[in-house]
Amino acid sequence: MVSFYALEGIPRAEHAAVLQHAHDLLRPSGYLLLATEPMDRESVTGVYRGMRMRISGFDADTLLRIVGDAGMSLLESKIETQNERGHDVPFLWILAQRD
Repeated sequence: MVSFYALEGIPRAEHAAVLQHAHDLLRPSGYLLLATEPMDRESVTGVYRGMRMRISGFDADTLLRIVGDAGMSLLESKIETQNERGHDVPFLWILAQRD
């Protein structure tokens, strides 16, 4: 299962349930590849590609714990920075496997 930049569009109070649902959808030993912006924010309003939207999320350590709590083993994680319109933006990449 692959999710790029979708989790931050979901209220962070729902992140644990979303990741638990992802676990439940995966086959035994199935993989999850997740990319998200690590942030410790309940809700922020921003503009993305001209569209106003709310984003929220957790810091990297908290999100990694939530992935583990959902029943997945962390295989790899890495924060990489990409330049978006002149601003460096960190993204957390997570590769996990259903236990």
